[in-house]
Amino acid sequence: MEEHLEFFAQITAVFPNFDLMISYVLVNSFGFNSGHVDYKKKLEDLNEADCKRVGKSISYFLRKRKTADMAVSAWELHFVQMTTLKDEIGSFEEVSERSEGGD
Repeated sequence: MEEHLEFFAQITAVFPNFDLMISYVLVNSFGFNSGHVDYKKKLEDLNEADCKRVGKSISYFLRKRKTADMAVSAWELHFVQMTTLKDEIGSFEEVSERSEGGD
């Protein structure tokens, strides 16, 4: 993230603990459930335990769905805070296209 500060600045402005959450995504642990984060919490209010639940749960959703797109959609629906991130930043596809120079 340090190498691409400008790219991640828009994400971390909305979700200050994004780096913490994504570190748990990268752990790719084998979970048996998705965990729970209070749907009333805003992205900026997610603590380390919340970020751990959100990040580690992506592997659960990937295992339970046929495609990655379906898994990400289910993950976003389960953790409503992620839809806020999507609304503020755009879809993951749009973000990756921008990072590759698509816009």
